[in-house]
Amino acid sequence: MQEKQKVLIVDDDECSRFLMERALGKEYDIRSVGSGESCLEAINEFIPDVFLLDVFMPGGMDGFELCQEIRSQDLFDNSLIIFLSGLEEQEKKVYGYQVGADDFMSKEFGVRLLKEKLDSQRIRIKALNDAIPMTNGSEIALVAQFLECINDAENYDALAGQVIEICKAFDVNAVIQIRIEKSMINLSTTGEVNTLETEFMYASRDANRICKFGKRSLFNFGEASLLVRVIPEDADKFARYRAHLASVMNGVETRMQSFHSEL
Repeated sequence: MQEKQKVLIVDDDECSRFLMERALGKEYDIRSVGSGESCLEAINEFIPDVFLLDVFMPGGMDGFELCQEIRSQDLFDNSLIIFLSGLEEQEKKVYGYQVGADDFMSKEFGVRLLKEKLDSQRIRIKALNDAIPMTNGSEIALVAQFLECINDAENYDALAGQVIEICKAFDVNAVIQIRIEKSMINLSTTGEVNTLETEFMYASRDANRICKFGKRSLFNFGEASLLVRVIPEDADKFARYRAHLASVMNGVETRMQSFHSEL
């Protein structure tokens, strides 16, 4: 029998906690607490796969502070953090992503939509656990092959697809965004790109060429950005991947420049 996913609800509203427990309790192992401080105590014994956090919790730690504290603990690198809020301001959503959130959902969320997100998380964690480590030589060979084949990409969609394939080969959980005049292409290794990620990448397009924030990294090369959702914990591996992905994105930028004259 498959073990139930563990979900921790953090909300100062007792009624909201009750409704979420009732909606999710049959399929998930649910715990709920009423404050950020109580959450930090609870996770000493209960290790959630998913955190559902309220943003505004009067009288103590808010959701942003709690999210940052959770992400500071390596134990929760692969846990999903979803803010349940009616927040619409892009700046605050982007800040939420910077401190470690994976998504925002309205408190009037559809249970079916939330379950889909939880199922995607279960599949992603299984893929991470099943990953086979590569050698540095095979990593270099992959980058060389990518740069050799990149000119075969006939359009922006094909180019984005090639980036996703090499990220999958590296077992990197990532999102590629390619901006073309008034439109954008957003693809991910998991098949899902949420609105928060899209907004964050677009808002950060003019930031440094390579940015690291928490457990994530962003590569900005021209009108293309690559968001690595979870960077390798090993410092040597991270340094190698940083160099490899920079080479990949440099190739993408060059190919996009050639598209301008070809298309």
